[in-house]
Amino acid sequence: MKKFQYYGAFLGLVATICTVPLLAAPKPSTKAPSVTPIATINSFEDYQKDCLKRVRQQGLADDVGLDICKCTMTQFRSQYNIQQFRNLVQKAKADKTTARKLSEVGEACFEKVLYE
Repeated sequence: MKKFQYYGAFLGLVATICTVPLLAAPKPSTKAPSVTPIATINSFEDYQKDCLKRVRQQGLADDVGLDICKCTMTQFRSQYNIQQFRNLVQKAKADKTTARKLSEVGEACFEKVLYE
């Protein structure tokens, strides 16, 4: 039951927490979680740390957020080296298909964690 309470609050934020903040910093007027500029992220570990930071800012339990972030980064790491991934993240800024592809990884991980 505990994980189900996160479903409504989190499913709509999966892209925001796991991938979209990697695409661009939020506008100052928004209440989006603070993000680390992509230029300062040099490893998958940096992405995972940034993901965990956003998860905490969204109020998710650390154990749930950690599982989602680990899953997401593991999936990306299995498909791309860090430079390929950074290039993909940059491409997703202007390409909705690429952005959706990145979001789907986070969504799949959320579903996996939720229904484990």
